[in-house]
Amino acid sequence: MPKLKNRDKRKAAKVKKRNQAKQQKREAGEFVKEFTGYMQLSFKEETDDETIRKNVIRCGDWLKNSYQIFKHDRYYLVEVLLRKFDENVEPAELGWATKDKLFREDIVEVARQMAEELAEGEDDVDFDNSYIRISA
Repeated sequence: MPKLKNRDKRKAAKVKKRNQAKQQKREAGEFVKEFTGYMQLSFKEETDDETIRKNVIRCGDWLKNSYQIFKHDRYYLVEVLLRKFDENVEPAELGWATKDKLFREDIVEVARQMAEELAEGEDDVDFDNSYIRISA
């Protein structure tokens, strides 16, 4: 087996340092993005899977790698924005970073609960212009 060269040692040390910094941020309660971009879903009432897929907005790594992102359990940042019919009222926003790694099915449930919590007691929410944004 060949010897490790100095540049290989430096590269391994750099990766180790970066991973330790990410872990420290997570332990401090900060969210660390592993992928660029996000996936955005609207609250529109579609029942057809094809229509739902067409209305999903993806950018960054989510364009080509959304299957790979959801394939494994990960830390996610889930943001919900609810707009009201009255344009003068500021939209309600709630962002939540997961403390534990979650699977794809759990993310949908978390987003639904967040939306219900924000919309509780509100009857003039414009769900067609409101959305859920997921980052990983």
